[in-house]
Amino acid sequence: MTLAARPKVPEADKWQLSPQLLQPSYLGMIAGGSVFRILEEKDMTMRGLVHKYFDTIHNYMPIMSKVKLNKQIQEVEGLNSKSAFMVLILAILLLNEHPPADFDGALGSSELYQVCKYHFSLFLSLKEPSIELIQTGLCITLYEYVHGIPERAYVTIGTCARMVSVLRLHSNANSAPQSALTEDYFDENAHVISAMHLLNRHICLSFTMLGKHLNSEYSPIIEAREPPMTSVMGRAVDALSREAEGCRILWRLQQIIHEDIPACGPGTSWPTQLDRVIALDTELQNMKLGFQDYNDDSAWRGDFAAYAVASLFMLNLVSQQEEILPVTECFGQRHMEILTSIEMLMKMVNSQLSEAVTTGYNADFLTPFSMTILALGANGLESISSMEMGEECKLNQKRVFTDLLRCLGARWRLGKEYLKIIDVV
Repeated sequence: MTLAARPKVPEADKWQLSPQLLQPSYLGMIAGGSVFRILEEKDMTMRGLVHKYFDTIHNYMPIMSKVKLNKQIQEVEGLNSKSAFMVLILAILLLNEHPPADFDGALGSSELYQVCKYHFSLFLSLKEPSIELIQTGLCITLYEYVHGIPERAYVTIGTCARMVSVLRLHSNANSAPQSALTEDYFDENAHVISAMHLLNRHICLSFTMLGKHLNSEYSPIIEAREPPMTSVMGRAVDALSREAEGCRILWRLQQIIHEDIPACGPGTSWPTQLDRVIALDTELQNMKLGFQDYNDDSAWRGDFAAYAVASLFMLNLVSQQEEILPVTECFGQRHMEILTSIEMLMKMVNSQLSEAVTTGYNADFLTPFSMTILALGANGLESISSMEMGEECKLNQKRVFTDLLRCLGARWRLGKEYLKIIDVV
C-alpha cells in the first residue's frame, strides 16, 4: 500500500476526551443513550428485557427486587430515573446476549461487553457507590465468569465487595421489620451479599479447573456470618449461602489435592492432612442438615450438587491413602452415604438434561453455576475405585455429566473450555 493510498488518521485533537462529557450529571444521559440504542437494535423493550431476566437469571442469582425494578422503569418512562439504573440495564442486556461463536474473552470480541465495562468504570470513578452499581458489577462478574475470563471476574467482584463494605450492606441486611416480611418482600442487601459470596467461590473453583493460577494466590472475600432470614424469600438466601459453603469446602479440598502430597508412610504429612479432611467432612455433614426436606430431584439444587461433589472428593482423598488408614476406620459407613448422594446428583443431572431437550436445548433456563460443579464431578468420578463403583457405571455417569456440560457450553463459553480439559467420553 502506498502512502497516498493509506487511510487518513484523524487529527490528534479529535482523539482527545472531552472533560465536559465526564461531568457526573451527564453520565446517566450518555448511559441512557447507549441503552435505548441497543434496545432498538435488538428490537426489545426495557420491560421485555426485565421480564426475561426474572424468567432466567433471577432463578439462579436473585439480586434484584421485581417491585423495585418495575418502579424504576416507570421512572424512566417519566424521564425521572436514577442514572445508575441505566448501567444496570446495560449489564442485564449483556447477560442476555449470546456472544458470537468466535468469542474468546478479548475486549474486542463483544461490542456490548466493551460498552458495559466502559460505563461501569466511569460510574465507579465519578459517581457514588450504590446498590444498583453493585448489582451491575455482579452481572458483569457473572458474564466474565461464565465466559472463561476469571481474572477479570475476580477483579470486578473485588470492586463489588469494596462497595458492599462502603455502603455497610452487611449491617443493613435482614433488618426489615416483621410487618414487611410478606410473600412479595425481597431483601436486596441480603441477596446481593449471598450472591457475591457464591459467585466468588465459583470463580475461585474455576481457577483450579482452568489451571490458570493456584487458588492460594487469591484471597477469598471474607464472609460475614448473618443470622438466618425469617422471610419467605429468606429460603433463597439460605440456599445461596449453603451452595457457597459447599463450594468453599470443595475449594479447600482442591487445595489439599494440589499440594501434591507424596506417598505417605508412618510419621509423614498424611495424618496431618487427614485431620484437615475429616474436619472438612464434619462441616459437610453439618451442611447436610439443610437437605432434610430434599426429596425432589427434578430441579437443580446447587447447594446439594456442591455438597455431593465435595463429598466425592472427600471419598477420593481418603481412599487414596487406604493402605495407611482404611476408609471404614475413619469414615465408618460415611462412604456409603457419599455414593448415595452421587446417585441423587445423577438423577438431578438427568432431569436437567430432559428439561433441556423439551426446550430445544435452550440453556437460558439452566444455571451456569452448574458448569464448574459438573466439570469437577466428571473429574472426581475418575478417581473412584472399581470396588466402590464399576467401570461401566463410572463411564455412564461421566457421560451424563459431560452431556449437560455440552448443552451449557452452547450458551456459555466456560462449558466449552471445561470440555477441552476433561476427557470427554
